[in-house]
Amino acid sequence: MAKLGGLLTKNRFRVSALLGILFLVIGVSLLGYSISAIQDHEQLSNSADLALEQMWNYDGSLRWWRNAYVTLFLPLTAAFLTLGGVVLVSQPLLTRLRHKSVV
Repeated sequence: MAKLGGLLTKNRFRVSALLGILFLVIGVSLLGYSISAIQDHEQLSNSADLALEQMWNYDGSLRWWRNAYVTLFLPLTAAFLTLGGVVLVSQPLLTRLRHKSVV
């Protein structure tokens, strides 16, 4: 029975570590994707060989991406990074607290 409890604790630690890393990767990916999209649209709107209507379209798209970056992507990135950090730190901390209360 003691082996089963140790195995369960190790699996719980691995699952929480993978979940925390997954949240961190999602947060960094969202940030990188949004910054990349903004840079691409800036380069396209500064192109010299665009017609006036195309330039307006790219400027409108760039404005949308900047707005979405501030209102959506940054808060989501902060939430995923915070959640990933909490999940990574909380499981070892809870395991230590359980061992101290048992002993």
